[in-house]
Amino acid sequence: MDPILYWNEVALEANRVSHTDGSKEQNGPTLSSRALAIVHLAMYDAYAYVINDPANLPPYLTGLSGPAAGASADAGRASSDA
Repeated sequence: MDPILYWNEVALEANRVSHTDGSKEQNGPTLSSRALAIVHLAMYDAYAYVINDPANLPPYLTGLSGPAAGASADAGRASSDA
């Protein structure tokens, strides 16, 4: 499975669980959209830093340490949970 689709599925499942577990932690679209935005920005930044093409794919968060030498785009997508 594509790592981007995997992490999207993980985020959506976490959102579903938080709405159905009875703890009332999630009480509307504001919290859901914030949580999903955080996950998707992490996915984007992991990929953008590995691609290292700031003119066409600038990272959202600047000033982070770059990827290790030889890092692949697949590794960037797969490690979005870091």
